Amino acid sequence: MCLGCSSNARTTSARTVELLEIDADGAPATPADYDDYAAAAADDLDPGVTATRRVEQAFLRRVLLNGRGAGTCVFCGRALPADLLVAAHVKRRADLSREERLDFRAVAVLACRLGCDALYEAGYLAVDADGRVATAAVENAALAEHLAGLAGLACPATTAPAQCFDEHSATCR
Repeated sequence: MCLGCSSNARTTSARTVELLEIDADGAPATPADYDDYAAAAADDLDPGVTATRRVEQAFLRRVLLNGRGAGTCVFCGRALPADLLVAAHVKRRADLSREERLDFRAVAVLACRLGCDALYEAGYLAVDADGRVATAAVENAALAEHLAGLAGLACPATTAPAQCFDEHSATCR
């Protein structure tokens, strides 16, 4: 038995997880699902978790900001406060060797939390051989309109090797 956990808490956690997986197939939740979820989750809305943390993320961001309280998103070019910027790996982090992960200035750029980081991670944005933002062809009208505003923008000078951007571009949608 886990210290500090009661049998009831473990049962509630298991039931909450089960209820969260009800809609894994995309089916809409029913009023009965809501009632079941509310009853099971009443005491378990903030369960403890075990997670892996990327220890270099905060340091990498500090290196890229170089002591400044603001920076520029490499994709949209907006100058933003530091808390709205993240260190985005130009090559998928999972594909980096340990040595590459520690070469901070060469493997990451600043991307904004206003959408560019998520779009880049999901493969909707890339950087082409000319150092310009390339976008994926999409059917969703709202997304297509947003991407059109980013397509062709020049990426600021970066020390990230073009090869890293090329490898990420290969995974672009």
